[in-house]
Amino acid sequence: MSRASDKLLHQLLQRNLVYNICWEDPRIDRKLLEIRPGSRVLMITSAGCNALEYLLDKPAEIHCTDINPRQNALLELKIRMAEQLEWGDFFRFFGEGAHPQYREHFEKVLPLMSDQARKYWSKRVRWFDPESLRGSFFFHGTTGTIAWIAHKLFFPLFPNFHRDVIRFADAPSLEQQNEWYTRMESRRIFRIICRMLETPFFMTSVGISKQQIRMIKRELPGGLHAYNLEIFRKGGRKIPMADNYFWQAYLKGTFTLPCVPGYLDPENFEPVRAGLTAIKIYDLPVNRLLEQASGVFTHFVLLDHLDWLAGHDRKALEEEWRQILQHSRPGTRILFRSAGFTTAFLPEFVTRQVTFFPEITVPLHQTDRVCMYGSVHLGIVNG
Repeated sequence: MSRASDKLLHQLLQRNLVYNICWEDPRIDRKLLEIRPGSRVLMITSAGCNALEYLLDKPAEIHCTDINPRQNALLELKIRMAEQLEWGDFFRFFGEGAHPQYREHFEKVLPLMSDQARKYWSKRVRWFDPESLRGSFFFHGTTGTIAWIAHKLFFPLFPNFHRDVIRFADAPSLEQQNEWYTRMESRRIFRIICRMLETPFFMTSVGISKQQIRMIKRELPGGLHAYNLEIFRKGGRKIPMADNYFWQAYLKGTFTLPCVPGYLDPENFEPVRAGLTAIKIYDLPVNRLLEQASGVFTHFVLLDHLDWLAGHDRKALEEEWRQILQHSRPGTRILFRSAGFTTAFLPEFVTRQVTFFPEITVPLHQTDRVCMYGSVHLGIVNG
């Protein structure tokens, strides 16, 4: 990747919402984290879906931080709408991706939002307009834009492939899903899409950094092509689409009950709404938030951002881990994902003070519905 293209892509992601849904499977997270009443969680915000789902485990506090303020603005929008709307209207916004009375409902929540979030969403209310060009919130943001391009460019040009995709997404059994996936993979357009996804523009647009690209090329024979093909094959052949709301959102532009994130399940709406005051939001890097924080955290959820630090700034990686350990206690759980396959990039002092459990995480990772990461890691601070 040239410096010029790297700078262009950096600006693209710094000025846009990247994730409109979280790309970390909370079903796995909740099993590994074992959040309980009284837990104090620090996590990276992403799209806010998982923070809301963690409320079902009734933690005392969830501190959400993200260097992209647009991600925090999305979480704030979800919080304010959950406070003000009934489940049906809330689901239309974040389950179906559009609401015919979107302006009316935005008028209720915009005055309740922070200045930054209000300014952001006041210019983007039509993202939820069912009559707009894109027609769904799930086709906005950089990841959503990639999905929208597929719907507007590839699917009309290749109607037979589109029919295969719909049949694949609606397959009633894993056996039939495998049949439709095999048919999709055999088509030439599938190979073209795979090659396009290997370009720096597409990889960065879906949130995979150049540091992670280098990690993939270094650790996996076949590099990006093998990595992307494994994503498709795992999701296409091993994970039932009827249970995979991550893929459903981008293939269809909507969630469909009962295949939804936990916070959108109608039975969970009131418990989630009751816990919303536990969430605190910060526009800060993790290390800066920890510099200001008091007390200890029982849980850290770091997504895949350690990959970026490992490839970009080893000194910052070490400093962040020192801050994490200073704000931990014996038994604190630290969860993160990686494009790579090991924890070899961690500072040596971390592996002395934290025990990792691949015998637990490796089997669970095989059930991850997102299928995007090379590995998931759980560390527990030693006593």
